[in-house]
Amino acid sequence: MELDIPIELIINTIVTGIIGWVVTIVLNRLKQYQEEARSWRDQLDEKLDFLSDAIKADMRVNIVYSCEKCLKRGWITAEELSSILNLHDRYHDLVGHNHFVSSYIDRIDNLEVKAI
Repeated sequence: MELDIPIELIINTIVTGIIGWVVTIVLNRLKQYQEEARSWRDQLDEKLDFLSDAIKADMRVNIVYSCEKCLKRGWITAEELSSILNLHDRYHDLVGHNHFVSSYIDRIDNLEVKAI
């Protein structure tokens, strides 16, 4: 028994099958890349959160330490005041209002400013 199937139909069927196979492989690989990228993004977000928290804590310590040093001696230089206020502004931008830190800023604002 001989089949009369045109060669174009056979070639078209083979090419369609190959294209479908290639598309399936490419789509599966893209899906894998998306999952890997999501995992990397989650890890990066976690590390950025950790670094952000560390920076905020360090800024807080620096503000409090600098203020306490000036309060202990009873005066502040213009440069120290400017530096502390600038650091406090950046801290406020990151954290928002923090009563504890702001109370130190209020206290150094009342110190005598000395020129050295």
